[in-house]
Amino acid sequence: MAEDGKSWLKYGCFGCLGCLGLLILFVAGMFGVAALRARNEQVTKRELRPDLPAPITTPETQPETLVELDTVVPGRVVLDLRHSGFFIAPGEPGEPLRVEATFDERSYELVERFEPEADPGWVYEVTFRRKGFSLITAMKEALGGTQPEVYIFLPPDIPFALEIDGRQGAVEAELGGLWLTSAELDFNQGALEVGFSEPLRAPMEELKIEISMGAIEADSLGNASPAVLEVGFSMGGAEIDLRGQWVQDSQISIDHRMGGGIVRLPDNVLIEGLDRGGLRVEPQAEIKLPTLTFSVSSDDPDNLQFVD
Repeated sequence: MAEDGKSWLKYGCFGCLGCLGLLILFVAGMFGVAALRARNEQVTKRELRPDLPAPITTPETQPETLVELDTVVPGRVVLDLRHSGFFIAPGEPGEPLRVEATFDERSYELVERFEPEADPGWVYEVTFRRKGFSLITAMKEALGGTQPEVYIFLPPDIPFALEIDGRQGAVEAELGGLWLTSAELDFNQGALEVGFSEPLRAPMEELKIEISMGAIEADSLGNASPAVLEVGFSMGGAEIDLRGQWVQDSQISIDHRMGGGIVRLPDNVLIEGLDRGGLRVEPQAEIKLPTLTFSVSSDDPDNLQFVD
């Protein structure tokens, strides 16, 4: 019986060593394929310029060609961004939407779709993501392969709703000065940095931000002045800056799960729903200040701080 036990142990050890050897061969093969792809990249530079509606002039630009804004139907820009780093910023006045991308076309794909007569308005979609086995692509880039760069410049003089769906990457978005009717930012497994360095062309109707398994930094959301603001974050960290130029009342909801967060409160507003009511500054009596009404849900209130 003892000899039988030793035989089973011996064969079991050989089996483990065999599995370990196969694993080493598999990893070595993966590195070999990744190194080969790094040497045989097909790096391309692409620029997209969709034929969106013409920019809308205002009295501050060209009063002789002023368009009646009540007749304008806003469009929608949808960005499906994955597996890379992305930079979003306003373009120059009068310029169209523009996408500039540098990437290995064997490893990534850039796709656009434009519906000029969607109901209502128009819809422009951009998708950027890995194709094939993503682990090999990540190993290729670690071995010196080209990392993609994607820049998206949004038109400041066309009204549109913005949707960003981000996965496994990082998005840095400066949206100040744009003409956004609404925005929905949904991100998973990565980092999102969004800011409004200056007020929008008009107050936003709705701003939704949802992030899980990642981190978010949102700056100067008051310059967007959304009538409805919804922020949800879980399994990560968040810094939400509500300072800026609020020009209308806002219903603000914050949903916090499994993580830590800081919410920076603005001046020159009335705050309700936080048990911290009252004015942030002493206003003049004739000025009606915007009211921010909060609804907060948190599984750990101690990890969600509201600071001045």
